[in-house]
Amino acid sequence: MKIWENVEAELIDLSLYDSLKVLGKRRVYEIDATGKSLGNLVREILMVLHKGKGWSMKSLPNWLEKYDPALLSRRIL
Repeated sequence: MKIWENVEAELIDLSLYDSLKVLGKRRVYEIDATGKSLGNLVREILMVLHKGKGWSMKSLPNWLEKYDPALLSRRIL
């Protein structure tokens, strides 16, 4: 059950929501590290920090578009 709760929290971006609520858009950055080498990831992080724009909808990977929660729950539970 705990695994499904963690997956569900990731799907709805609970950590992001909490971060935005507490810190605000200007102090929150979200970077998708999936499949990126360490060097490319570091460059992307530095570029995002240098721009200093903070979080935007464009930076948000929508996990609900990629995974069906009903199918995931059947596989996990």
